[in-house]
Amino acid sequence: MNGKEILNRRLDMQLTQEQLAERVGVSTFTILRWEKGYSKPSALAARRLREVIRGRDEPEG
Repeated sequence: MNGKEILNRRLDMQLTQEQLAERVGVSTFTILRWEKGYSKPSALAARRLREVIRGRDEPEG
Protein backbone atom coordinates (compact mmCIF):
# COMPACT_ATOMS: atom_id res chain seq x y z
CA MET A 1 0.00 0.00 0.00
CA ASN A 2 1.52 3.32 -1.03
CA GLY A 3 1.14 6.72 0.61
CA LYS A 4 -1.68 7.88 -1.64
CA GLU A 5 -3.64 4.70 -0.90
CA ILE A 6 -3.13 5.15 2.85
CA LEU A 7 -4.34 8.75 2.61
CA ASN A 8 -7.39 7.80 0.52
CA ARG A 9 -8.34 4.93 2.83
CA ARG A 10 -7.99 7.16 5.88
CA LEU A 11 -10.20 9.80 4.30
CA ASP A 12 -12.75 7.17 3.23
CA MET A 13 -12.90 6.05 6.87
CA GLN A 14 -13.30 9.70 7.94
CA LEU A 15 -10.35 9.46 10.33
CA THR A 16 -7.79 12.08 11.24
CA GLN A 17 -4.11 11.21 11.08
CA GLU A 18 -4.15 11.17 14.87
CA GLN A 19 -7.06 8.70 15.01
CA LEU A 20 -5.46 6.37 12.46
CA ALA A 21 -2.12 6.56 14.27
CA GLU A 22 -3.77 5.61 17.55
CA ARG A 23 -5.52 2.62 15.98
CA VAL A 24 -2.38 1.40 14.22
CA GLY A 25 -0.13 2.05 17.21
CA VAL A 26 2.24 4.55 15.64
CA SER A 27 2.78 8.31 15.92
CA THR A 28 0.87 10.92 13.96
CA PHE A 29 4.20 11.92 12.40
CA THR A 30 4.63 8.35 11.13
CA ILE A 31 1.23 8.47 9.39
CA LEU A 32 2.23 11.80 7.82
CA ARG A 33 5.52 10.30 6.56
CA TRP A 34 3.70 7.30 5.04
CA GLU A 35 1.10 9.47 3.33
CA LYS A 36 3.76 11.81 1.90
CA GLY A 37 5.83 8.85 0.68
CA TYR A 38 8.83 9.72 2.86
CA SER A 39 8.82 6.25 4.41
CA LYS A 40 6.94 2.97 4.24
CA PRO A 41 5.30 0.97 7.03
CA SER A 42 7.32 -1.84 8.58
CA ALA A 43 5.92 -5.33 8.09
CA LEU A 44 4.23 -5.21 11.50
CA ALA A 45 2.81 -1.71 10.96
CA ALA A 46 1.57 -2.66 7.48
CA ARG A 47 -0.23 -5.65 8.99
CA ARG A 48 -1.89 -3.45 11.65
CA LEU A 49 -2.79 -0.89 9.00
CA ARG A 50 -4.53 -3.58 6.92
CA GLU A 51 -6.39 -4.80 10.02
CA VAL A 52 -7.62 -1.29 10.83
CA ILE A 53 -8.67 -0.65 7.25
CA ARG A 54 -10.63 -3.90 7.25
CA GLY A 55 -12.41 -2.73 10.39
CA ARG A 56 -10.59 -4.79 12.98
CA ASP A 57 -9.16 -2.73 15.80
CA GLU A 58 -7.68 -5.68 17.68
CA PRO A 59 -4.43 -7.22 16.42
CA GLU A 60 -4.40 -10.85 15.36
CA GLY A 61 -2.75 -13.10 17.86
